[in-house]
Amino acid sequence: MAPYALKLALEAFVDPSAVIASLLCLVPALLTLGYAALCAASPFGRCRRCSGTGKRRTPLTRITRDCHRCDGIGRRIRLGQHLVNEIRREYRNGTR
Repeated sequence: MAPYALKLALEAFVDPSAVIASLLCLVPALLTLGYAALCAASPFGRCRRCSGTGKRRTPLTRITRDCHRCDGIGRRIRLGQHLVNEIRREYRNGTR
């Protein structure tokens, strides 16, 4: 089949609005799967308040102290991993 004939055959069966709609459904699904893979590979991210250093400077005296949000570790649990942990905890408590 010639390339032009193939193009005509595809246009006869594929509606452009259907392609756009399927892409609009596919993109969020791929983003969700990518974030789930990120949470599985690295469940902890940098603390947003101290930028991963674990230290904060006080505004007036400029003394360096441990960050209260991450307890001086510099890491925080990702939202997706937090949800997975909650689901696992509910399942475990429900099957006892």
